[in-house]
Amino acid sequence: MKSMLLGILIAASAGFADPGDIAGQVSIGPLTPVQKVGEPEPPIPPELLKACKVIVTSSDGKTVVAKIALKHKGFFRSKLAPGEYLAHAELANAPNRMNDPVKVVIKAGETTRIELHADTGIR
Repeated sequence: MKSMLLGILIAASAGFADPGDIAGQVSIGPLTPVQKVGEPEPPIPPELLKACKVIVTSSDGKTVVAKIALKHKGFFRSKLAPGEYLAHAELANAPNRMNDPVKVVIKAGETTRIELHADTGIR
C-alpha cells in the first residue's frame, strides 16, 4: 500500500495525472539443496514471500522509489509515475545477494511487466 501511495504522490508532484503500473512475478530459489530431475519444484514458503521485496530505484540506482511486497506465488503490482527506473528483487536476510537490476520504463496508463529472480543462496 505504501508503494502505491508513494508512486501516486510522485506522479502528482511531477505533474503527471496518470501513473502507470509495474507488475510481474519474482521467482525465488533454489528452495532445496538438491532437486532430482523430474521432481516438481516445491512451493515458495510463505516466510520467503514475506521476506522478499521488489526494490524500484531511480534510473541511476541511487534513490529508492518503491519497495513492493510480493503476493501469492511471487506476483506483484504497484503504481509508479511515468519514467525510467531500475528494479531488482531483494531478500531481507540477504540484501547483498542481488541479481542485476532490470531497466523499467513506465508509461502513463500502461502496465509494464517484468520477471525477476531472488537467489536464496542455497546450494
